[in-house]
Amino acid sequence: MVPQYATRLVAAVAATIGLAGHVVSAGCPSYSSYSQYRHEPYSKGAYTLSYQRPEPGCRTFNSTVVEDAILRMKNLTTDPDLFRLFENTYPNTIDTAIKWRGFAANNTKEELAFIITGDIDAMWIRDSANQVAPYRSVLKSKDDDIASIFRGAINLQARYLIISPYCNAFLPPPEAELHPQPNGAMYSVTPPYDRNIVFTCNFELDDFGAFLQLSHDYYTRTGDVDFFGKFQWINAVQSILSASEALRKPTYGPDGEWIPPAYTFQSQTMTAFGTLGNNGMSYPVNERAWCAHVPTQRRRRHLRLPDPRQHDAVGASLEATAVIMEKLPTRPKAWRARCATWPPASAPGSSNSAS
Repeated sequence: MVPQYATRLVAAVAATIGLAGHVVSAGCPSYSSYSQYRHEPYSKGAYTLSYQRPEPGCRTFNSTVVEDAILRMKNLTTDPDLFRLFENTYPNTIDTAIKWRGFAANNTKEELAFIITGDIDAMWIRDSANQVAPYRSVLKSKDDDIASIFRGAINLQARYLIISPYCNAFLPPPEAELHPQPNGAMYSVTPPYDRNIVFTCNFELDDFGAFLQLSHDYYTRTGDVDFFGKFQWINAVQSILSASEALRKPTYGPDGEWIPPAYTFQSQTMTAFGTLGNNGMSYPVNERAWCAHVPTQRRRRHLRLPDPRQHDAVGASLEATAVIMEKLPTRPKAWRARCATWPPASAPGSSNSAS
């Protein structure tokens, strides 16, 4: 058992570092290098697993509530190897992936958090939302230190979704001064995007759902509804709805006329899965939001088909997010009407279903 005073001491030290806006020292090794080696103390189980967390001064964020949760779990876990796996993995996002935290240049109260996947200095909408999501279990109040990461991620994702709603990965914001490295791959995308802002523009419908779900998680755990009316969140939701409405347009009109798609994607590739066919437009579709890029195992399947699972997940997230929007005095008047246009899931075998 870990003494209760030890729990409080470690948590207090972490809080002091984290809340002070700690910046990782230039003398700290990159985690990609650090993780290649074993570090003491080893677990006392059969597998003598290495301790893989960076030193507190080399972590990208320190959280009182996360450290406290880890110590509580240690008191509850009898298998030292199992606990070591949890100890190494649960805090990994805040230990290694919060590349930058700060405030918007035009609003010193708007928190921003640039969260990388770990191997590339770019922020994926869906991935960053899912990286933060496990910490909702320890999020109890808007005043918790980890709440800052939720707010920063939501605010920066909102900015990106307003600028380029069909894109999925973005470079650091100019406020971070991180000297971003644009993607050197050759893409032809409609609508065009700024390569100094966007890293990749592979449209994935579940990016919308991930942003909305992270917003819902923060609200349900903290009750902090005022946060959503202060910055760009409402405009981001409006951008999601507009993009979704554009994607629901069919390929052909009532009289058979061709309707140009809202999004096209072509890349220079030697594989059938690296681009959309038919000059970047892919297959004709009926009226339903479609997904152009679906991650599958270790490659991407590029298509232009309705995906019932992602479609329904985004619809559910919109409905959950409506609870937040209804409480905001500045919400758009047509909000409910626009949400109501999101079509329900099609029955199996219908023209809108996809196997």
